[in-house]
Amino acid sequence: MLVEQETAIKSQKWRQKHPSWWCLIIGLVAFFIMFIILMGGLFAFVNTSIGKNYIAAQIKAHTHDHIEIQGLTGFFPSHLNIAEIQFKNDDVGVWLDIKQVQLNWSPLALLKGNLTVQSLIAKEVNFEALPPKKVQEQGNVSKSERRLVNMPLTVDIQHLQIDQLFISDKVAKRNIYIAVDGQVKIRNLSQMMDLDTLKAAFMTKPKFRLFGPDKPADFQFGGKISGSMERKDGGDYSASLVPLHFSVILPQADQNSDKIHIYLGLGDKL
Repeated sequence: MLVEQETAIKSQKWRQKHPSWWCLIIGLVAFFIMFIILMGGLFAFVNTSIGKNYIAAQIKAHTHDHIEIQGLTGFFPSHLNIAEIQFKNDDVGVWLDIKQVQLNWSPLALLKGNLTVQSLIAKEVNFEALPPKKVQEQGNVSKSERRLVNMPLTVDIQHLQIDQLFISDKVAKRNIYIAVDGQVKIRNLSQMMDLDTLKAAFMTKPKFRLFGPDKPADFQFGGKISGSMERKDGGDYSASLVPLHFSVILPQADQNSDKIHIYLGLGDKL
């Protein structure tokens, strides 16, 4: 008891001797308490239906109606269900349409520059067209302006399932229908989402090799895939669901490469 009284007296004397420091400590404690309360309230708000509708509206507004999200539900931000996501452009309209999405991921991994996704399932993905490049008055467009994602994130999707992936002949040379179930790794998301790189990848000729790449692959897939591609005569080439393991090195758009290098592996595991 005596020790506690002596401690209280010393503390009171210190506060009297250093009033400015005492006020600063009180202010910092109050700030952190208010910050925690504010973040807790914000977290609770975004996990209500009103909050999710607000998020969708803000995304649409800040992208000038170029990204529209409908039916956002689930536990924000790590476990989400989305009825439909539409990527739009003023010139071509809806160029990418994704339906019935289930996403489970780890937001904290973004702090290390990684996008880690435990599960990404989509009922339908329709890749209708590539959005045109932005045209400036001088006709010059920076590399960053042609990228849909500018952050150099590595991506690890531990389970990717797409029941139907449609790639229009406006993007590739033929209409392509694919079903996917596997794992994906991407070395640099901004490289994968570069419009010039995507266009070059779809329009170049694939060059297959059985040996591993001599440099880090831009894209890796391990799992099962099936699909069909329209022929010139109106028929189609089709393949049933088979195990695949492949790595892709994307063509460099600024080097006028005419081939995309695809390295085939054994089995369906990365």
